[in-house]
Amino acid sequence: MISNSPTHVPNIKDEALRHLSLEFIRKELNVSREVFRNALKEMHAVIAEARAYLANARPHERK
Repeated sequence: MISNSPTHVPNIKDEALRHLSLEFIRKELNVSREVFRNALKEMHAVIAEARAYLANARPHERK
């Protein structure tokens, strides 16, 4: 069942649907594909950094 919660993020496994969703977001932001691709790369790098930090953080630092 899909939640109506604003924090709910659907698990999109179908690559074509995922691509269409990213293309929709890019068009809504009104940026070029190159700018959008670079922004995604930056976002992935930040997420990877955060995951690495949390993996090494003490339990009280994870909150």
